[in-house]
Amino acid sequence: MCKTTFKIGILLVLIVVYTKTSAQFSYQNLFVQYDSLWTFRKLSLIPVKFKRDGLHVNDADLPKNIISFKEALLSGKCAIKEIKINKGSDVSVLVLKNKTGKTIFINAGEIVTGGKQDRITGEATFISPKKEDQYLSVFCAEKGRWDDKEKPFHYHSVADMGVKKKIDIEHRQTEVWKEIAEQFNGNKTLSETFAYASLLKKNQEEEDAYKAFFIEKLKHSDSTFSGFIAVTGNRIIACELFSMAEYCIKNYDGMVLSFVHSLKEEDGIPSLHRNSIEHFADELLGSEDSQKKMLQSSGKADKWQGKIFHLIAYGN
Repeated sequence: MCKTTFKIGILLVLIVVYTKTSAQFSYQNLFVQYDSLWTFRKLSLIPVKFKRDGLHVNDADLPKNIISFKEALLSGKCAIKEIKINKGSDVSVLVLKNKTGKTIFINAGEIVTGGKQDRITGEATFISPKKEDQYLSVFCAEKGRWDDKEKPFHYHSVADMGVKKKIDIEHRQTEVWKEIAEQFNGNKTLSETFAYASLLKKNQEEEDAYKAFFIEKLKHSDSTFSGFIAVTGNRIIACELFSMAEYCIKNYDGMVLSFVHSLKEEDGIPSLHRNSIEHFADELLGSEDSQKKMLQSSGKADKWQGKIFHLIAYGN
């Protein structure tokens, strides 16, 4: 076989693989259930479902039988520690040891408190059940604290979509700090350390009410969800999708909390016209080109071994 023919063959294979991967998150495999939205107070979730049993027909290499980051930490079989460098610690990386026997699914925006500073996970990824240490990209979530002695890490909650957007799109610590500071100012809250976790404790009773409603809705539904479009007042919060129903279900609690944390005082009962939501969905799921353009400015597609397993598009 001549070199030219070989190169053309490789190019065609790459094109086919990319097309299959990108087509997973499209109307070819998904549909939006506009007439079956779940609404509680100021939040509506519009289900996005698989047309078949899920997209995993093309995802044979993706982990199965996963455990969530929260479950892993609460089990006591996942240890977190900081990296020691030059008598200090690296703020942007944590070391994990996974002894759960399962693969841990970690989403961007999950908050752990403790250490020398609280941290927010900076990527959607998998942590394999290996004996050796593995590394996780994180951001500082507590600008004003740096303890000399490291405290034990504990799972706390998930960030709102404003912070997650800064993580996924800007991916810079200064932008994450800026967003957190703006939220403190918006809440008219004074803080010495700007601990983001403290902002999420203010409306625990309301948060619990939202969680109870949406968790109950999931219990009485089938399991063919890829994800949801979240709407409040006259705006779209975000659309978060997963490549398998298992991934969606395992991350459902965190996804709901992130949507709830994104609600603003000025938001009202969901009133956005369906046409606006359909336009948003069409841009995301209508074609490969429109999706790529949308994600460049307003979202992110996460890959594992070259395959997209998670996709998020932010609204406003």
